[in-house]
This record gives sequence, structure tokens and C-alpha cells, in this order.
Amino acid sequence: MTGGSGFLGQQVVRHFAAHDYDIRLLIREKRGNDYQFPTNVETVRGDISDPLIVKSCAEDCEAIIHMAALTKRWSRSKQVFHDVNVTGTWNILDAAIEKKVERVLITSTFLALKPSNEKAGAEIEPAKEDTLYNAYQQTKWESLKITEDCRRKGLPINILFPGVIYGPGAVRESNIVGNLIHDHENGKLAGIIGDGSHIWSFVHTDDVAKGYLLVLEKAAPGCDYILGGENTSLKNLYDLIMEISGKKIRYRKIPFWQLYLGGMIEEIKARLSGIPPRLTREEVSIYRHNWALDSTRAIRDLGYKITPLKTGLVQTFQWLRDNGII
Repeated sequence: MTGGSGFLGQQVVRHFAAHDYDIRLLIREKRGNDYQFPTNVETVRGDISDPLIVKSCAEDCEAIIHMAALTKRWSRSKQVFHDVNVTGTWNILDAAIEKKVERVLITSTFLALKPSNEKAGAEIEPAKEDTLYNAYQQTKWESLKITEDCRRKGLPINILFPGVIYGPGAVRESNIVGNLIHDHENGKLAGIIGDGSHIWSFVHTDDVAKGYLLVLEKAAPGCDYILGGENTSLKNLYDLIMEISGKKIRYRKIPFWQLYLGGMIEEIKARLSGIPPRLTREEVSIYRHNWALDSTRAIRDLGYKITPLKTGLVQTFQWLRDNGII
């Protein structure tokens, strides 16, 4: 496995370990020091951009689950996104070919898919280039292409597309819902993006972790799956957060032109200071679309189950409170 110290990855590692899988986890030197992995997890320090380390880790493995990715909204150099998300994925695929790995699960993202209407379609359609706004989207889309190329050459691959992942866990940049809850509780939430009507798919980390196991154990190689959650508007998400929190705040709706201007200012400040921006113009462009997801195929083929958003948010609030984060 790669990416096992991340927000989703920790849940996937825990879930597979609980089902008696022996796991070799490739983990970066700077990550994982504060996390106690289960006893059937062997950790190897290294980076997916190093092909020799990746091939060494793949030795004698029956399957590879690749979750590592650079998910930041901004970096001074866009090359780092390519190094991790494209070169890193290629190193995984190349190692799987050389070591004759029996199954490969590649984690993509819903942002590499075509934006939806208010209701999601059942087909998995890769994005067109004109809806790839930031370096994360672009490099995940590129990695999707090289993954499909390797599959056409015979590598037994399943590609997974999780939705907006939320649930118990550290409030990191990639934890969008966790950050919203944290900012709401601390009075730092500026308002609702746009009019709040755009649809997103919010999926609990436990559901996705279970989905990975279902794919490995039940899915045929070559079948790809959307692991989405409850499709709902940003306004409804905000309303649920306020209901569970007990703190009712009348959030103003921030028009996209104002968000775009704010993103431009944040980017200028970031270039001058090196401090990551709180918002970018590329991010605003992503929020102008609907991102509903249809998980029917995973439900039908695998028995995949979706936790209701309110239930999952109650669990998330409780965990954040128990750990002193809010």
C-alpha cells in the first residue's frame, strides 16, 4: 500500500489489517511518525518517486493498493504534482508489471471525471481538458491515462473514484468537511460558496475503506468503481453542520466573482510570502460545477453501502470533540 498515513489511507490500512491481511506500507520519511500501525503492517520509509524503492516494496506482494497523492491546492512548483501523481503512479504500475503482481487498485479522484448535472450519470466519463483547472486535477487525469494504457497491455487493474471524503480524522488541507466544521465551531467560516446550490457527493471514510476491500475480494480486474456517498448541496451540508453543532449562524452567500477576486489576491500573497493561499482562482472554477456521483455499479456488484450524511457527520463531530479539535 501507498498513502497509508493519509486521511483515507489510515482507515484503509486499519480495515485491511482487521481482516488479517499482511500489509507492506510504503510511507514517506516525514509522515506516519505519529500513527501507530497495526502489528501486521510492515512500514518501509521511502518515496513513490523512487522507482527502486517502489520495486523493492512490491517484491512478493499479491496486490498493490495505490492511494498516495499530492492533494494540495497550491505549490510554488507544479512539477511536484507531476512527480507524485504521475511519475509516482507510473512507478507503481511499472513495479506491478515487473513483479507480476496479481491485482492493482489505483486511486483516482472524482475531479478527474466529467462534472455532473444536478443528477449524476451512471457511466464513468473522464474529464475533458477544459474542465481541468488546477495541477491536482491535471496530474490525476494524466495518471488516469497512463493507468488505462497499462491495463490495455494486460495489467489487472481496478480504478477507484471516491467522492468528497469525510469522517473521523485529522483536520488536514484535504479534509474539506473537517475544515468546514472546525471553522464553523471557531467562528472563522466566511460564508457559503456561491448560492450553495451546487451538488457534491460526501462519502464517509469507513464506506470507502470497506469499498476497497470489496473491490479487491469481489471485483473482476478491469472493472472500475465510483465510491461515492450522499449527493447533496453545499447549503444542505452547512445546514446539517449547524444543526448538529447547535450553533445557528446566518451565513452570507459569496458570489463567484468575489471569490475569484479573493483567490487572485491570495495567490499574489502566496507568491510573495510562500505561505499557501486559503483560496485560488482554480479552486473557485471547480466550485462552479456540480459533482454528483452515482455509485450504483459498486452497490450492485459489490454490496457497497453508503452511510447517510447526517449519521456520518454526527460521528465526525463526536470524534473531533473527543480529541479536543473542536
